[in-house]
Amino acid sequence: MTGPHSTDLTAALLVERRYFRRRLGHAGYWELGIGLSHLSNGVAEQGTRTNFVEHAGAGVQWPMGDDASWGLGLRFQHVSNAGREDPNIGLNVLVLAVSYTLYR
Repeated sequence: MTGPHSTDLTAALLVERRYFRRRLGHAGYWELGIGLSHLSNGVAEQGTRTNFVEHAGAGVQWPMGDDASWGLGLRFQHVSNAGREDPNIGLNVLVLAVSYTLYR
């Protein structure tokens, strides 16, 4: 492909999250994940649309009452077809995530 292009990435990951330093309701965390992803359009860096994705991140959560919390995290993701087809340059993504969680 030549010129600018865009694509949507849909992924399903298994993520392990561990909390640490819980103080005054605030909690830091780190997380690792692995899974599969699908690109809506082909991109020059990948020979396939269905790929593997690895994920590592860290962040903090703080409570908002008894049934909700806000979170702020930074995640690094690497998308690759693991050498199944050429090219396999891989895509690296840095994600800033803001979350709001309701506990029921």
